[in-house]
Amino acid sequence: MKFEIRVKQLRDGSWQGRYIGGKVETIDLLADSKDALLERMRANIRYHLEYCP
Repeated sequence: MKFEIRVKQLRDGSWQGRYIGGKVETIDLLADSKDALLERMRANIRYHLEYCP
């Protein structure tokens, strides 16, 4: 299953990822690196799909 997220680097060097869709609630995360952001986003989406009604 694929989810479209928007990723951008902020002025302070951190990364922001946002998911706005219908499968799970809106998710907005920050991380120090792009790889860390993507891993946190995967974990968050997985959690919402498995445990949240």
